[in-house]
Amino acid sequence: MVRFRQAERAQHLETLRELIEEARKRAKSHYTASKERARWVKLAGQLLWYKDQVLRSMTLESLEKEVAELKQIVLNKDKAREMKPAWETNPPWARRQDNDKKDQTVD
Repeated sequence: MVRFRQAERAQHLETLRELIEEARKRAKSHYTASKERARWVKLAGQLLWYKDQVLRSMTLESLEKEVAELKQIVLNKDKAREMKPAWETNPPWARRQDNDKKDQTVD
């Protein structure tokens, strides 16, 4: 489903790009009547705005996906910590060695 959406959006953006390019050409053409030029400029602006909105929604969607993945990673790490007793992850003798090293560096 995700690949289908990506393919559809890519095709949609390509079509928008072509329409924007055509509107720009018509707006700049000396053969286009001045009344029509204003319409083509307005259309190009509207198409650019719409393309920007599509790109922003894609960016937001990808950020939401990344946040969900990171959240899952953090939750998995928290579960792993809960499963191990605290003395296994940081045994008392390791703490004493760390304190000894601190005392030696102070001298």
